[in-house]
Amino acid sequence: MKHSDLNKLWTNYREDHRKWQTELGQQAALLAKTVSERLEPTNTEWTEPSKGIKHRYITDLDLSDKPSPIAFGTEYKSINDNGELVFAISVTLERAPESFPKAPLTVPVAARFREGKAEFAFYDRNSKAVGQPPNWETDIGTFADALIERIVKYLSFDPFQGPPKKSSIGFQ
Repeated sequence: MKHSDLNKLWTNYREDHRKWQTELGQQAALLAKTVSERLEPTNTEWTEPSKGIKHRYITDLDLSDKPSPIAFGTEYKSINDNGELVFAISVTLERAPESFPKAPLTVPVAARFREGKAEFAFYDRNSKAVGQPPNWETDIGTFADALIERIVKYLSFDPFQGPPKKSSIGFQ
């Protein structure tokens, strides 16, 4: 093995790694799109009146720093040592389109590739791990439905029945 051979291997490695990160980000965006298609929001965006900034009602958020939409074409800080992109699906709730403040509800999730297929699982921000048992789902539609079901369950909680079960789902 010569140095020039290692350079070729390294070049291929970097290109494959870049493609893998890009595809993980695209899977996050596809999950947000799938959730949005199922929830059918009246509008896809709302505008923050004080700043004029547009926000999507349903989006993917990078959780590595301050939650913000995933920026494509960058190295993701939120890929963990297991090769999982940790992010959240955020669903903004409101009383009416013109009412403020809005209430973004976030559901932490993880995406990864195994045997060439994208997989999704719920992520526990408290333990910083995929929920136990780790139920990875390869069908994005099935996972989107499970995510919506979790939101419904979270919002249906009756506080008069006792304290809620600890959850990573919550309002920003």
